[in-house]
Amino acid sequence: MRILPALAAACLLAAPLALPASAHATVATQSADPQAEARIQAAADRFSTLIADLDTQAAVIREDESLTPEQRESRILALIAPHQAEIDTFIAALVQYTIDTAEPDEREEIEASADMVSMILQSTIIRALVEGPDAQ
Repeated sequence: MRILPALAAACLLAAPLALPASAHATVATQSADPQAEARIQAAADRFSTLIADLDTQAAVIREDESLTPEQRESRILALIAPHQAEIDTFIAALVQYTIDTAEPDEREEIEASADMVSMILQSTIIRALVEGPDAQ
């Protein structure tokens, strides 16, 4: 089994308080439904390609010293905007996959955290694109 690409896994791990500890392992190890796993892996591959393309374009903006930090951020946010639906769709699929593959006694807690996890993932992705690889 291939594990979700590094960005998706890192985003999930960036929210340790949002999911029970066992849920993180569930995403990487449970494969009760090979078709669901294949679908989420395909979605993750497409998402990784999208993020890599956006990051390449964002890097050009981040390196433009003629722009103020506010202008850089504004332009990168404008770069992201046309792809927001794709980002939202992947995050929703990732969260749903986590819920679907969780142990039955963990699902309620994960579902209760889903909106918060989605917001954390969203802000993590945007911050990474705006601030680049050296973001802290």
